[in-house]
Amino acid sequence: MQRNNPEEFVVSIDDAALEIERGINAAIAIYTAMMEGPFNPDEFMDGMYFVLARLEKCNKDLRQLVKDKKSQSSVCKAECGGHESCHDVQKI
Repeated sequence: MQRNNPEEFVVSIDDAALEIERGINAAIAIYTAMMEGPFNPDEFMDGMYFVLARLEKCNKDLRQLVKDKKSQSSVCKAECGGHESCHDVQKI
């Protein structure tokens, strides 16, 4: 999942944020259905579990993306001496 340039990194962060937003929206919809719908709330537990598992995966992916970028930046700074063009992502 490591991205090699700032634009790809930003797109990856945006993708992760979108996935998290979708998960939150799904959790709210399931919760609303559980509380206000005509069905037994227990019927929604599998859906809620799936949403929470997906959010957990998105969180892990996002953390890994940031960890990879930090590692890549450290290696690049050591190799290139910290050229400004190599580290544009820090300005974002």
